[in-house]
Amino acid sequence: MTHRADVARTLLAFSDGVELLAASQPTPVLPEISDSTPLELRQISGITAGSVFPIEPGGLRLGLGPDRVEFELRLRPPGQVIVLPRSLPILLDGQPVVGPTVVGDATLEIDGARFVVSRRRSTTQRRRAGVRIEHTPNEPVIPVPAVDGDAFTAELVKRVSAARRVVVSQRRRSQPNPVELLHAARYDDGLRWSRPTAHGSFFQVAVAHADVAWRPRFDRPGRIDTPSARALEPLQRLVAVPVTADLRSGPLAIIGARPARLAVARHVVLSLTTMTAPSELELAVLAPSGSADDWSWADRLPHTRSGPDHAVPVLVVDGPEQLQGQLGAALTEPGGIGTVILGDDVNDITMPCSMTIFVADDWTATIVDHVSGATHRRATPLGFTEAIAERAAFDLQDATLETVQAARH
Repeated sequence: MTHRADVARTLLAFSDGVELLAASQPTPVLPEISDSTPLELRQISGITAGSVFPIEPGGLRLGLGPDRVEFELRLRPPGQVIVLPRSLPILLDGQPVVGPTVVGDATLEIDGARFVVSRRRSTTQRRRAGVRIEHTPNEPVIPVPAVDGDAFTAELVKRVSAARRVVVSQRRRSQPNPVELLHAARYDDGLRWSRPTAHGSFFQVAVAHADVAWRPRFDRPGRIDTPSARALEPLQRLVAVPVTADLRSGPLAIIGARPARLAVARHVVLSLTTMTAPSELELAVLAPSGSADDWSWADRLPHTRSGPDHAVPVLVVDGPEQLQGQLGAALTEPGGIGTVILGDDVNDITMPCSMTIFVADDWTATIVDHVSGATHRRATPLGFTEAIAERAAFDLQDATLETVQAARH
């Protein structure tokens, strides 16, 4: 089976002068993109999330080699990026791509991973650019139109579609995606360590992207008749939004093959340690001696040093067999220790968890939220390779040293 980690190994640029095909399903181009704006493809979910591929003037193809191209991107003036499916099916904001299609600001879903096209970020900017808003605003209340008949349904669909775009944007911005997280670890852009323990989202961490059910809010829902309600049904789903675990509500269980569950756990750990300073969060990993090498990268994190007494503890348990006696009982107490448990089989975890993510062999995930009762299927989990995690840990270590040196002066 081909996996995204294999597909991402080979990056081949198109030769210039290739004739571009007309887009079959045009969408709005990225805002403020000009012909000279450098662009990149960012992998925002999947087991190997965080990868970034520059889109050169000749285009971009990803695959196992020159004879095995999985999908292609091409540039078309003015600043449009066209995706061309090849050997793998592609969804663009949940819709199948059957021919050359303008990407715009939509999310590409390909083989258990999701991607977006963005402006290429400068690597020289190291000043704080302003803290992003991370509290999810209240969802909009949709005013029901005052017209009647077919015009009523058409206008209602238009308003719900607009509100849906707002809600998708809000939810995507409520948690940094893996590329943003890695950038924050390396550069002081206002996001790194911006969630103190007093922050309402302190213990919330995204574990996957999924398509989730959504119920629009109306100011006068009683005016919506049955035919209009049926017309709204295709819109009552949000595409590629973060699914978030709240460790305050109980442990997070990550179940699946060892490489997959380690990748998801690495993302969880780096989410917490990038967003919260080592003076407020203390991390510990409980693993058998034979698995210590899998966590050597985490030794670089400044959060693994003994912090002040008020630092909130986070414990990663690599294998439920590590939970013995009083330790397992202590982890069930709400609001105490943030806990992440890794295992082969969910039946081996005897303590109650707030959320369980099952990573399948095809690297898609099923997520069960034990608090709300919701189940999300065919999600794309968020994961980091060990190499990416180690680089981010070094960046956070360097950031801590810079902070200490600045305080001394």
